[in-house]
Amino acid sequence: APSPEPPMRPRTSTAVYLLASAAGLFFTGWSTSDFVQHLDRQVHAIHCSFIPGLTAADASGTSGCHVALMSPWSSVFRSAVWGGIPVTLAGMAVFAWMLARGIRVVLDDRQLDRAETRMLVVATLLPVFTSLFFGYIALVELDALCKLCMGIYLSSFTAFFGAIGMARAASAT
Repeated sequence: APSPEPPMRPRTSTAVYLLASAAGLFFTGWSTSDFVQHLDRQVHAIHCSFIPGLTAADASGTSGCHVALMSPWSSVFRSAVWGGIPVTLAGMAVFAWMLARGIRVVLDDRQLDRAETRMLVVATLLPVFTSLFFGYIALVELDALCKLCMGIYLSSFTAFFGAIGMARAASAT
């Protein structure tokens, strides 16, 4: 009997989706880490960079990341839970799910499955709409741009376009 074929290599759009999901997980993870470090009420430097860890962290408190982190929009349930639950924690869960689902699509050789790829498009709408909402808040309410947040927004839109590319390829078969 012939041996089963290994899963096909990721297509370009699938690779874009996977990389964007991983980047989103990375950026939300760094942002969550910065938030958690501030819960001890001591002053900590914030990683306000497109590549956290590559440049020195900002300890001055003047960056857009500091403004976003200290805003009432950075967490939910502040009156019920000390410091609140950072919204980026939910973002980590979403991007982790997207990444895991994308890996599963590749391993199960379902990159050309119409239902699966359409579901990924729909799933990416959550971070896209969340990015639009928080981007609006950052620009209009806070008048500040956080580089980590911009990384999350870019990751959201890039994953969305990767998922669209996957769905288009699946529809073409």
